[in-house]
Formats: sequence, C-alpha cells, structure tokens
Amino acid sequence: RERLERELRDSEERYRSVIQSSPDLIWATNKAGRYVFVSDRVRDLLGWDPEEVLGRPFREFIAEGAVAASNAEWAELAQHPGRTQTQRLDLRHRDGSFRPFEVSSVAVVRDGEVENVYGIARDVAERERLERELRVSEERYRFLVENSPDIIYATDAEGVITYFSESVERSLGWIPSEVVGRHFRDIVRSEGGMPTGRRFAEMAGGRPDLTTRMEILDKHGEYRPFEITASAMRIDGEFSGVHGSARDVRERERLERE
Repeated sequence: RERLERELRDSEERYRSVIQSSPDLIWATNKAGRYVFVSDRVRDLLGWDPEEVLGRPFREFIAEGAVAASNAEWAELAQHPGRTQTQRLDLRHRDGSFRPFEVSSVAVVRDGEVENVYGIARDVAERERLERELRVSEERYRFLVENSPDIIYATDAEGVITYFSESVERSLGWIPSEVVGRHFRDIVRSEGGMPTGRRFAEMAGGRPDLTTRMEILDKHGEYRPFEITASAMRIDGEFSGVHGSARDVRERERLERE
C-alpha cells in the first residue's frame, strides 16, 4: 500500500508539473459549472490569482453575448462525453477587458449527468493579430496587382501557369481562367530562335532573376512583344516556380523605330 501511495504521489506531482508548466490555461469545472481547478497560468494570461477563480461559475469569465452559445456547448458536451469540443471565446481579464481564446473542453459524464468538464484555453490574440495583418496585406497586394498596367503572373516548378492577373484581359484578350493551368510554352515564344524554356531552366538551376523580351500569344492568335521580368521562388532551398510581370512594349518599340 505504501508503495502504491508513493507511486500515486509521484504520478500526481508529474501531472501537476506538466499542467503548471503548460503555456496554455488548464482548468476544470464541476457539474454546476463552477471552477474546481485552474492552473497558475491564469495569472499570466488573465491577471487572476487561481484562488480568485475557484468556486466561481465559468459564465462570469466570458463575454455576456457568448453565454447562450456556451450553454449550448455545455449541453453538447453532456450529450457526447469524451468528445472534445472547441470554440472561440472572449475571456474576461482582471482589468475588465476581454481577450480572445480558443477553448477546448471535454466532459466526464456519470449516470447521464455531467460530473466534471476539463479543458484547455489557448491565448489566440497574437495569432488573430497576424491573421488580420495577413488579410490586410493580401488585400493591399491584390489591389496593387489587379490595378497594375502590367500582367502579373506565377508558375510552378514545372512551368505550369498558376496565376495570371486580370490585366491579361486588357492586354491579350484572355481571361485568367483560360490561361491558368496551361504550360507557359503554350502562349510564350522567345525571339531570335532561342529555345523557349532555356531562361526558365536557368532560373531552376540557380539564377535568381532576369529581364528579357519575349512574345506572348493573344486570344486572336497573334504574338505581341512583352518585356518579361521574372524572379525564382524557392522553398527550403528548392526551386518552386517563377513569379514576375510582363509589360506590353508595342508602343515603346514603335516609338523607337520611328
């Protein structure tokens, strides 16, 4: 018995050590929804001492507008014991503000009633900030690309076109969906008899970028002169394709001839 008691104490100490060192907030409530355990991480994430949280209902720590959804989540947990449910909740900081968290919960049910609910709350403020900034950056990039007078394009490592900006319709009559998925050799040819694809092979072999003149096929079957700028894309050192721009130089070449 003493040996088993020692092993139990050791196991509990290991468990407690793992919980208290976790970067996430670990918690447990009883069947009434009152906290019976919160890890010390609550102090760093929400400013509360664990003793201030214990015994209080979880509804006191979520935004008022989320109470109905949380009650529905509680009922869902009771119907599916052992199944983890995850939701995004704003939890109340001790200073009165609310912080975004991703909360995962699982219920232990005995005799058809919830006995305890255990869960993990992960602070997602930084992740959501980065996601917002990424969306803003993508919208700004998309605006610049779609309003550029040049054609913006991208290919994969095999030379298959993966992106063409809307400006291709103004310049060549194609709509992007008619071009995306085709190999660049289908619509591009080099000048002076140079084999199409030699420049692409140079970039695949290590050349970082280039600017050259090529001709691109329009929707009516005619080739038009373009100044092509290309940069090699690499992921973990491996060539993954090319992206760049194509500028219509017909007017410039006409002026140069004149």
